[in-house]
Amino acid sequence: MEMQKKRIKESKSIEEEVEGVTEKVVGGVSVKEVISPPANLELDDLRMRYADQPERFNSWYCTVNFPYEGKECLLKFCIIVGTLMPEMVILNYSQGPLSIKKEKNVQILEKPSNFVDVNHPPSSPDAFKYSEDDEMVAFEMDELSFICNEEEQKVISSSEELGCELTFKPRGPPLFWAGERGALSKITEGTQVRIFEALCNAQGKIIVNGKEIKVKGTGVFEHAWINKINFFEIRQVDWIYTNFDNMYLFLFPVDSVFSDGRPRHYVTGGIYNVKDNDYIYVNECEVVPGNWAFIEECYRFIPTQWKIKAETDKGALNMNATVSIYPQFIFKERLEDLCLNRIYAWNVNYYDTPIICNGEFVYNNGKTVKLTNGKGMNETIRVVPL
Repeated sequence: MEMQKKRIKESKSIEEEVEGVTEKVVGGVSVKEVISPPANLELDDLRMRYADQPERFNSWYCTVNFPYEGKECLLKFCIIVGTLMPEMVILNYSQGPLSIKKEKNVQILEKPSNFVDVNHPPSSPDAFKYSEDDEMVAFEMDELSFICNEEEQKVISSSEELGCELTFKPRGPPLFWAGERGALSKITEGTQVRIFEALCNAQGKIIVNGKEIKVKGTGVFEHAWINKINFFEIRQVDWIYTNFDNMYLFLFPVDSVFSDGRPRHYVTGGIYNVKDNDYIYVNECEVVPGNWAFIEECYRFIPTQWKIKAETDKGALNMNATVSIYPQFIFKERLEDLCLNRIYAWNVNYYDTPIICNGEFVYNNGKTVKLTNGKGMNETIRVVPL
C-alpha cells in the first residue's frame, strides 16, 4: 500500500508515538508516514467514542450546498455531546445571493431575512439518545435524529422552523485527518482530534416555516471525536472542504501558539480524484484572504475571497474561493477580560462560510485536472486581540 508523507511545522523538537504511528519533529519540520485511507466508510467510523471518559466530545455534522429557484442555498445540521464543549443541537438554513453594500469605501455584508438559525442546548439531561447494532448507528437530540450505516446517512428533523428528511451518500472513500483511519491529529499543543470527512451527494426535502423545498446537492458528513482541547491556543483556522465535478477535498491549516507564546503551524488534508480513483495526501497548504468586508454581527472585517494553494507528493493544487452566501455563526464573543500570553481583550469568531470554487490540480508529470463547479465551506476560526 502506498505510503504518504506528512509535514507539521513547529518551533521545537518532539517525538511521540500514537497508536503505532511515530511522529518526529526536528528543526521545525516533521515527517510522518501514513497509509492511504480505506476505500469505504465503516460503521465503526460513525460510532460514539470516549463515552466513559470524563473529558469527551463527539459531534456529527453535515451540510448541503444546493440550488433553489436559481439561488445558492446551504443547510447545516449538527449534534454535539460531551464535556469539552457545550452540548448543542444546530439546524441552519440560508439562501443567497450574498448582499454587499458600500459606505465610504467600506464593503459591508448585509444579513438576509431568509435565514433560519435554530441553535440550542439539550432540553433535558437525557435528551441525547444513542443506539447501535451490527448494521446501523442511531442517535438523536430533541428534534434532530441521525440513522447511519456504511452506505448512507439519514438526517431527520421535526423542527417547526426547519424540518427535513435527507439522505447522504458518500461519493467515494472518506478522507481521514492525518491520512489514516483512527489517526490522531495534534492540531495544537493542547488539542488532539480524530475526524473523518465523507464528501457526499445529498437529496431529500426540507420544510422551512411550513414551505416544502426539494433538495439535491453535495455536501459533507463528518464525525469528530476529541478527548483533549485548548481552543484558546488557536489563532487562525481555515477548515475548507469542497466538492468539484471530478474531485473532492478537505484542507485544514491551523496556526496556533505554544503555552509560552511561540508560533506553531499544522496542516492536514486530502484530495480524491474521482475519475482516476486517486487519493492524494496534502503536505502543506496556504490560504491567502482578500476582498475584505465588514460584518456587523461580530464587528470585524472578514475576507470574501481566498487564493488557496496546496502541496502534495503527487502535484500541486491551485484554487480560488468566493463567499456565496452570508456566513453562519457558531460562536462570536468579545472577551475584554481574557488575557492570553500577556495580552488582554480578545475577539473570538467561529463561523461557517459557504463558498464557490474553481481551480486546477497539476500532477508532477504535467497532467492537469480542471476543477469545476466547486461548492463547499470554509469553517473559519479567528482568535485575535481587540
